[in-house]
Amino acid sequence: MIVDPGVGTERDILILKKDKKIVIAPDNGILGGLLAKFPSKNTIFSLDKSKISKYLLHSKLSSTFHGRDIFAPLSIYIAQGKDISLVASEIDEQTIKKIFIPHSKVTEKTIETCIIHIDRFGNCILSLEDHLKHLLSKYEIYLQPISKKVFFVESYAQIPEGEIGLLDGSQGYLELALNQDSLARKYNINIGDAIVFEIKH
Repeated sequence: MIVDPGVGTERDILILKKDKKIVIAPDNGILGGLLAKFPSKNTIFSLDKSKISKYLLHSKLSSTFHGRDIFAPLSIYIAQGKDISLVASEIDEQTIKKIFIPHSKVTEKTIETCIIHIDRFGNCILSLEDHLKHLLSKYEIYLQPISKKVFFVESYAQIPEGEIGLLDGSQGYLELALNQDSLARKYNINIGDAIVFEIKH
């Protein structure tokens, strides 16, 4: 998947190396969440555009389809074990754009978080990493100010009818959802809204 609304502009193309994993992305802030979650032992390169035609491009470069013309050939180039330094230069992580993902605040009695994304089904993704679910599931959690108990589930189908479920999302963050309904629409929830959970010991 490529998220690149700046395709065709002067934005840089980045290559992130972490251990044996490599991520290729435009410099539009999309790497910010990944770097925040894994802050150490990262190496970042910026693609040298002057070398695209020599090492990667076999046809005319489109200004609207870099997924096909740059990202795909670059992925193949790297997958073949070729030297990244021939097509890119290492850069300082501090120079790239980053999207700010707010940190959650967990105390003995409350959890303060916020909505960082709402999908097309109305499920609300929180700025709570999914590893916290194991800890939180030991207690009863209530969503304030509506005073609704939150049910810890593994799938949407397990959420009791009319109740709110908390489950692992696909991006490493917890999400709130209803069973076959839009949580965002039902409770008028928007991206950026603050969410408070009350912990009952």
